[in-house]
Amino acid sequence: MLSVAALLGSPKTSSGQVAPALGAASSFALFTAVGAVENSGPTIINGDIGTNAGAFNGFPLGVVNGNIHVADAYATQAATDVQTAYGYMSTIPCVTPVAVYGGTPAVTMGPGSYCVGGASTLAGTLILDGGGDPNAKFFLRVTGALTTGENSLVLTQNGATPSNVYWQIGGQVTLGRNSVMRGTLLVNGAINMIAGASLIGRGLSREGAITIDTNTASLPSFVVAPVVTSTVWLGNRTTDWFTATNWSAGVPSSTLDAGIPSNTSPYPLIAAGNAAANNLTIGTGASLTQSGGTLDLKGNLSNSGTISATAGTMSLSNGTATQILGGSGITQLWSLTIANANGAIQSGAVRIHGVLAPASGNLSTNGQTLTLLSDAAGTALVNNNGTGVVNGTATVQRYIASTNSGLGYRHYSAPVSGSTVGDLATAGFTPEISQGSVYNTSATPGFTTPFPTVFAYDQSRLATVTNNYSAFDKGFVVPASLASPLAVGRGYAVNISASPLVDFVGQLTNGNQSLNLSRNAAASANAADAGWQLVGNPYPAPLDYSLVAEGDRTGLDAAISVYASSGPYAGQYRAYLPPWVPTLASATPCCRLPRVSLPTSAAARLRPRSPSATASA
Repeated sequence: MLSVAALLGSPKTSSGQVAPALGAASSFALFTAVGAVENSGPTIINGDIGTNAGAFNGFPLGVVNGNIHVADAYATQAATDVQTAYGYMSTIPCVTPVAVYGGTPAVTMGPGSYCVGGASTLAGTLILDGGGDPNAKFFLRVTGALTTGENSLVLTQNGATPSNVYWQIGGQVTLGRNSVMRGTLLVNGAINMIAGASLIGRGLSREGAITIDTNTASLPSFVVAPVVTSTVWLGNRTTDWFTATNWSAGVPSSTLDAGIPSNTSPYPLIAAGNAAANNLTIGTGASLTQSGGTLDLKGNLSNSGTISATAGTMSLSNGTATQILGGSGITQLWSLTIANANGAIQSGAVRIHGVLAPASGNLSTNGQTLTLLSDAAGTALVNNNGTGVVNGTATVQRYIASTNSGLGYRHYSAPVSGSTVGDLATAGFTPEISQGSVYNTSATPGFTTPFPTVFAYDQSRLATVTNNYSAFDKGFVVPASLASPLAVGRGYAVNISASPLVDFVGQLTNGNQSLNLSRNAAASANAADAGWQLVGNPYPAPLDYSLVAEGDRTGLDAAISVYASSGPYAGQYRAYLPPWVPTLASATPCCRLPRVSLPTSAAARLRPRSPSATASA
């Protein structure tokens, strides 16, 4: 974000820079002076479309909410005006050279003149911030071709509008799949829109084909921002959000911005009911508390203070634009629902204690921290029953409740991909596996020093390993290194006290996950111990094994066992049997290692009855 601050703080262009005159070209959402227009999908054009010299195909199939001009007098004039506007853009001085436009985390630019030398790719997110000026203008130049990455975004905020954004591109423009571009593009080459890409502005080419496939191109006039007033928290009465006299212009609504300034305590509380706001801004030192109800935001959240929640839901439900969630403050929500098909992106750290539900749109972490919290009160989860997903790295905490507050074996499973044994490290605990190779091959593994503290389980060792452990305990094996991956769907036994809070960092696991399980060919004397598997919940949400039909667990015992620590090397199993109620197994302490361990990010023991089986979740 340092580059962002530098850009916002530097001088841009001379005061009152005039925008290029578009003339007849101003009515076109897509136009080429010389080149074919080819559409191959259900594209929607909100504005005129045409060419002054070239073939024109694909409409209908595509829909034009405007006029089609092909080699007529109006197209001829538009071709002249595009050439003039492109030439004018070349006269605007490049005040601020930049390496690229956009990025992850999102890059913010203020009004002014920018340029990139050579061909370039716009990836991630570019935010054009008008600084509160509705006349703020942006002049962005690329001397070569421009490609926008898949799912990339160009956003306008704080007064900036697509009608005041002008691009000059010295080569072909390719708008990537599902990307969103804003502004008038004056292009010295072809315009190619990949399926799902959208343009809010204009695509005007001096010379080159326009190729489109299942896209949307809209003039800025078709995306009219509502006239939004604001209401400010006064803080001189009660904490009730819904009391009109607590606000300067009444209670916020879906079309009314809400501001909570500094030094206006007592600050608002939402305890129940359905609150709403368009944009929500919280000043430094200010706060918002939520202990119930729903807060529905139609715009963006900019939090420089504190949001704390012990219950309730924040919902992002703008139907026309991607929403921005974050700021420099502390944003701790109980539950968050993305009810916006355009999704949301983070611009700051977000912590969630309840349910994260990408119900109808994606949440992009955008390189920011997303933490799913866990403590004695519960563990956050992700509800993936909707159409959206979480894109980007997340941190999932795991607190394990236990009657044993001291050292003991706890069982963990990574709910993310890309996590390693080293991720088990936390305040007060460092994984010890330095003598793993000694332990794994020793005839007397219990004498290994220092003794390992992290174990996976490999049931095939019962038939291949010779040591003085009991048959079942031969299956425990130490990972090779701290860089060893925590396999998705597998459990790990960790000798750790109850106080450390373990977290896992990576891409949240989603979709079907399958584990191939086998039963070893151990000697008949070890049959009672053969085939046990330490399997783990691969998701950032609980699993209910009672919902798994018998036909979906062919070859597996109709039971799972969850281990509860009662001491450093002691504990009990809770065996879950049909009708899936827990029963205590033997209270005899485990030998040198616990036998195993399904809430969120935990592990459990199950066993194939046959030589091989598959567990699917």
